[in-house]
Amino acid sequence: MPRNYKRKAGARKYADYTEETLLECLNEIKHGRISHRAAEEKYKIPRRTILNKLKCRHSKKPGHQPIFTADEEREFVQCIISLGDYGFPVNMQELRNIIKNYLARCGREVKVFKENTPGTDWLKGFLVRNPELSQRFAENVKRMRAAVDEPMIRSFFENLSDELRDVPPTNIWNFDETNLSDDPGKKKVIVKKGSKYPELIRNASKTSISVMFSGNAAGELLPPYIVYRANKMWTTWTENGPKGCRYNSSSSGWFDASIFSDWLECQMIPRLKKLEGKKVVLCDNLSSHITVHALKLCRQNQITLICLPPNSTHLTQPLDVAFFRPLKIAWRRVLSEWKDTDEGIRNTNIQKQNFPPLLSKMMEIIGPNVEENLKAGFRKCGIVPLKVEEVLSRIPRSSCNPDDIQGAFLQKIQSQRIELTKAVKSRRKKLNIPPGRSVCLENLQSDEDMSNSEVIADNETLEEEPTTSSGIKRNETIFDENSSDDIDFDELVKEQEKEKAFVDYIEGKSANDNTLQFKNTVREIGSFVVFSYEGLLYPGKILRFNEDEVVISSMEKSLKMWKWPSKPDEIPYSWDDVLGSINPPKQVSKRGIFAVPELTDFLD
Repeated sequence: MPRNYKRKAGARKYADYTEETLLECLNEIKHGRISHRAAEEKYKIPRRTILNKLKCRHSKKPGHQPIFTADEEREFVQCIISLGDYGFPVNMQELRNIIKNYLARCGREVKVFKENTPGTDWLKGFLVRNPELSQRFAENVKRMRAAVDEPMIRSFFENLSDELRDVPPTNIWNFDETNLSDDPGKKKVIVKKGSKYPELIRNASKTSISVMFSGNAAGELLPPYIVYRANKMWTTWTENGPKGCRYNSSSSGWFDASIFSDWLECQMIPRLKKLEGKKVVLCDNLSSHITVHALKLCRQNQITLICLPPNSTHLTQPLDVAFFRPLKIAWRRVLSEWKDTDEGIRNTNIQKQNFPPLLSKMMEIIGPNVEENLKAGFRKCGIVPLKVEEVLSRIPRSSCNPDDIQGAFLQKIQSQRIELTKAVKSRRKKLNIPPGRSVCLENLQSDEDMSNSEVIADNETLEEEPTTSSGIKRNETIFDENSSDDIDFDELVKEQEKEKAFVDYIEGKSANDNTLQFKNTVREIGSFVVFSYEGLLYPGKILRFNEDEVVISSMEKSLKMWKWPSKPDEIPYSWDDVLGSINPPKQVSKRGIFAVPELTDFLD
C-alpha cells in the first residue's frame, strides 16, 4: 500500500465522487425527478455505476476492503476514547500492539500485516475512517492532580454555594502569582527543504520574574505586583511600568509571607474597601498566603478568604484556566521582539530595568481581551454562574452499564487509575477547613494545641509588620516557595514524619521512641555533637565553650552525606540547641565526603 497515493495522469477516474453525492443522485432517480443520463451529466457519476447501485450490486466500497468490520473498529474507537478519559491515552505504537494482541486472542492472521502487526499506513487509514479520533500532544498530569474526583468537586461546590449566596460578580475575586521567563520559546522559520536542525541565533536563559495578578468575575483586573530576585531595589527597576504597578524584592524571587501581606495591604484591600457587601477572595493552598497577619487583615476589612481544593487549580482557578495562557503568549511575543533589538542582542538575558516597559507593552496587547478572558475563566470554573457541571465535565466519569463488555473494560481502567492516584498515607493538613469554606483567624488558633509544628508555629514571626513595597525587610521569615500543587506527596509525608519526630524529641514526648536517641552531651573540645538550627539537624565539632554557650564548627549537607564547608562555619550556639554527642563522622570518599549514621534516617 503506497503511503501517499497519487493518481497518475491519464488514469481512469475511479469513484471520483463522495458518498453524499451518490445518495443524492439515487434519491433523485428513485423519485422520478431526473433520468439516468441526466443524472450522469449532473453528478459526474457513470451510468453503469448508477444502475448497479439501484440494483444493489457491488455494495462494497472500492479499493482494498477493511481488515476489520465496522463493529470491530467502532469498539476500538470506544476503547481508545475511554482510555483517554481515564488519563491513559494510547499512542500509535501502543495501538498497534493492542490490535496485534486482539488478533492473537481471536486466532486470526492478517497476511498484509507484517508479523500480524498493523503498519503505519493502516493506522493513518483508521484515523481517516474515524474522524472522531485525532492525534494531540498530551500534557503530563501529576498523580496528585489526577486524584481530583467527583466527590471532592461536589463537596467544594456545596460549600462554595453557601459562601457565594447573594454575592455579586464584582465582589468575587481570584489572585495567583506566575513567572514571566526570559525564554521566548520556539517559532517556525523558513529554511531550505530537508534542513534537519535549523537554528535561530538568539540569547535566552532560564531566569524569570514573579508577578501577582488579581481579577474579579466582572472582568476587572488589578495592576500587577512585581517581585525581583534581589536584596536591594533600584529606581530604574520601577520606571515605565504599567499604571498602578508596585515593585518588591526577595532573596528567592518568590512571594513570601511578608511580601504577600504587603500586596494585600497595598493593592487588594484598598480596592475591596470601595465595594459594598460581602467580599470573597479565592486562593490556592500556598502556605505563604494563609498566615496570621493576612487573616487578621481580611477579618478587619470584612473579606472572606476561600481555599480551592488541593491540586485542582487546573480545574477551579479562573486565572489558571483562561487568563494566563493568552498572557504568556503575549509575553513571548513582546520578549521575542525585544530580543531582536540592539539592546536585546547585547544582553545575554533580560535586565531588570527592561522588565517594566516590556510588561507594560504586554498589558497593552492583552488589554482588549482582559475582561472577556476573566469572565470566561470564572464561567469555565463553574463559579460565576455557579455550575458544578462545568468542572465535572472535565474529569473522568463512567456512566456505562457494568454488565456489558465495555463496562468490564472501563471498570478495569478506572481501578487502575485509582491505584495509581490513591495515596498510601493521608497528608496531614495544616488547616482542617473544607474547600469552599471561608478561613478565619479562629481556625488557626484552634489548631495551635494540635501540633506545634503546624501553621501557627511557622508563622509566629509573621505578626510583625511585613516588608514594604520598596523591598526593605522588617522581619525575617522562613519562606516556602512550593505550592500544594508542586509538592511531591511521598517526600512531603517523609519530611512531616521527620519533623514530628524532631518536635516530639524536643518536647520530651518520645522517651520510648528510638527515632532520635543520641548519647549524652560530652562537653569536651574536639567532641562531635548534633545540634538544631532553624528546625534542622546538623553535625559539628566543639571548638570552645563556657557555661552558657558553645562554639561549633558545623558540617553541611552533600546529598545524603556531609562535608566540611570550604569556609569554616563557626557559630556560637546555646547548650539548649545541642541534642547530644555522636561518633566522629566516617569518611566515605577521597573528596571529603563523610557519613553520619546517627542522622541517616533524616536524609533517606
